[in-house]
Amino acid sequence: MTARARRVAHLEQLARAEPRVQAGPMRVAFRLPWPPTVNTYWRSLRSGPLAGRVVLSKDARAYRVRVGVEVHRQRVEQRLVTGRLSISVMACPPDRRIRDLDNLWKSFLDALVHAGVIRDDGDFDDMRIWRGPVVTDGLLHVEICELAGPTESFPLPLQVRDPIVDQALAIMRGGP
Repeated sequence: MTARARRVAHLEQLARAEPRVQAGPMRVAFRLPWPPTVNTYWRSLRSGPLAGRVVLSKDARAYRVRVGVEVHRQRVEQRLVTGRLSISVMACPPDRRIRDLDNLWKSFLDALVHAGVIRDDGDFDDMRIWRGPVVTDGLLHVEICELAGPTESFPLPLQVRDPIVDQALAIMRGGP
């Protein structure tokens, strides 16, 4: 096994380890499962009494349930973070296929609203996302921060102290 393969295997093992949850009045950090893309999020009904209506797909409804379970498992406070918000996301895809990261936003933000973590996805003033290492089944490392006011400078992306994030960033920088 090559050194890079060992590092990737180690990252996958860390991704499955119990996350460090940081929850407080101003900041919350947690992990989510890989979401369905916006391309598969809605379905248009073609027949029956609801023909012509657009509804959430089966995958989207299942993802909402999985996010609710993960939020509960990681003991993220379901307290409806309010005010103006900032979000940083490291997206660790499940494979090496080319993906549009902007297609991930809608499904996991809607799931966070549904799980009661945030009031509305329109409350975000700062949204950042970047690609992390490939991890089996994929993961999202999410950090949500409340902004004090309109004049506050935006926080640096992803202040989470998480071993998989630290190692992924080191690999991306060409380190060990």
